This record gives sequence, C-alpha cells and structure tokens, in this order.
Amino acid sequence: MDETAPGISASKSPWLRPIVRTPAYDTLAICGVLPLTLIAWLGLGHHALLLTIVSIGSTMIAGHFSAVLLHRWRWTCVAPSPRYLLFLGIVACLLLRPTDTLLRSLVTGILTGVASLWVGRYTSIRIHPAVLAIAMTWPLAGAWTTPEPTTANTASVLRVPDWPDPIATGEPILEPRHSTPLVRFVLTEVELIAVQPQRLPRMILDGTLPPLGPVLWNPQPPSLGMVSIPAILLASAWLLRCRVLHWRVPVYGLLAASAVVALSPGPSGTWTVLEAFVPLGTGALATWIAYVLLATPLPLMTAIVAGYAMPISIPGRAIFAAVIGVTGTIAMVITQQPEGLLLGVIIAGLLSRPLDHVRSSPFVPGSFVD
Repeated sequence: MDETAPGISASKSPWLRPIVRTPAYDTLAICGVLPLTLIAWLGLGHHALLLTIVSIGSTMIAGHFSAVLLHRWRWTCVAPSPRYLLFLGIVACLLLRPTDTLLRSLVTGILTGVASLWVGRYTSIRIHPAVLAIAMTWPLAGAWTTPEPTTANTASVLRVPDWPDPIATGEPILEPRHSTPLVRFVLTEVELIAVQPQRLPRMILDGTLPPLGPVLWNPQPPSLGMVSIPAILLASAWLLRCRVLHWRVPVYGLLAASAVVALSPGPSGTWTVLEAFVPLGTGALATWIAYVLLATPLPLMTAIVAGYAMPISIPGRAIFAAVIGVTGTIAMVITQQPEGLLLGVIIAGLLSRPLDHVRSSPFVPGSFVD
C-alpha cells in the first residue's frame, strides 16, 4: 500500500481529514525545515552541504529499496512516499554534528530510510525515524567525527576539574573561553553551578561567561540545525501557522526543561537550584536557564522535530512534551552530550500512541481532539 493513496490522511482529526492530505502535509514540512539546511550551508560551508546531500540521498534510496524488498517478500507495510523520505533525510542531516564525517551521514541516512518502514506515522511505534537513526549511530559518533585541534584553552572544558571555592579565593574563575562551543560549556558547568550558584555572577563579573550572542549565528553549533535560533523560531512559527505543528509541544517542552534546571538538587543535596539562587535574585536563575535552553538542541528538538511524532489528544501532547523536556534534559546532563536529548524524544515517541486516547472528542464519537 502507498501512503499517497487518496484514502490516507496525515491527520486523524475528522475535521482536517478532507482538508490536509499527506502530500500537502509533507510539502509544508519540507518547506519548514529546508531553510535551516540553507542556513547551515551558509554558516558551516561546503562540508555541511556534503553531509546534507549524502543524508538525503541515502535516506531516499534506502527507504525505496527497503519497501520494494518487503513487498517482494509479501510483507504488509506502508511504502513511504518520496516527499516523506526527503523530509526525513533533511531532519537527519539537521541532527548531525558539524564535525561528523560523510560515513556517519551515509549510515544515518540508510538507517533512517529503513526505519521509516517500521517506526513513525502509520505504525504502532511513533518514534521519529531520523531521531532513532541518530541515536543508533551515537555510540560510534566519536570514531566518525573529524578530530578538532585541542588547545590549552579548550582542554580544560572537556573535563570537570576540582575547583576551589571561587568566592573564598577571590580569583577569577576561569580564563575567557569565548572560543569554546557554547553547548560544551553549558553541559560542563551545569552541575557545578547547581552546587555553587555563586559561580554564575562571578563569571559575569570576570567576563568568563560566554556571551549568548553566538546563538543568533553560532559558528560552533551542537548540530547542523542549530546555527541560528531565530531561524528555528521563524520556521516553527510558520509551521504552527500552517497547522503542521502544535504550540503545546515546544512551549510545554521548554517549560519542563526549565523546571528540571531550576528544581535539580542543590548544594549538599538539600536545596534545589531555585532555592540556592534566591539570594542572588531571579535574574541570575533566568540567565542560567536561558543558557541551558538556547545553547542546547532543545529549541530544535521541541519546536521542529518532536512535533511530527506528537499524540492526537491535547492532554497527550502536554504529557508528550513534558516527557521530552524532563528526560531529555536529565539525559544531557548525565551524558554530558547534546545527543542525550534524543533519549527523551525516543521515550516520548513510545508513549505517543497510548497518549492518543487520553481524551476523546465530545462532539464526534470515536474521534479525538486535534
């Protein structure tokens, strides 16, 4: 069966079924994510272009031939359309690191194309195929990543040193590290500032806190899709206007991630970070939460990627987004890698189908609120 058949709709809502068909849905999704790849090419150069071409090409070829083989073996499946495979290939390349090699891009694209037949829409497991492929290649990402030159300034960020009390010594906490990738700085410092929140105002005073300016145009992003936060916001706003995505997923996801940062254990395991920041004012806490939200892939994952695996019911979408924000943020802090957020998206995808039935429509029996 082909998903472009007239009887198949991208939406399960009885009000949208005769309006938004699957091809139109995929076209809108491609128009929303394609500008992010163009920005990645402009910001990161020809290597990002090669990663994109390899990811898209391998995804479409693997998805097509996998569907052909399954049909020859008389297995029942929904053959993904070329538009859907193109969209998955673009999302897969947006989740790759800028330093990844073409080998990882190729393997990720093949896994994405094959996984599109088993997970995702129209299957019992609503996990985004591109997210699953990136997570499967994550353990080998170190072997497939171009090594970066290590200097004395960046080597101190790759480990968590045993610092003395910065308030007692009165010395500058660190040398300026503005050349360090912002996401690496955040994931390294998040536990230390949770224990010693006074470090944050000292970093601001000493000029050792990296500025948030690179977020507008980040030359060292954690993934190809994170070159520009304003571009992500504009793309998500357009997709929301076209009703491809729903506002509850990014809003509730970012709120849940903020709650995890604010309520994580504080000094001696007795206070939360929120309580520890009370003497310093809410501005210091808000500054640190902004660093965590903007420097990590949370905006890209919640505003663009996760929405394509969201449940149908409105309460289910809130729970779905909260699971991503809570589990994803905890996984990032534990693993000290931005890819830890993928774990939250996968867990939420496993819960997506059951969350469809959280609330039914009071107007149409057997339908769900969209």
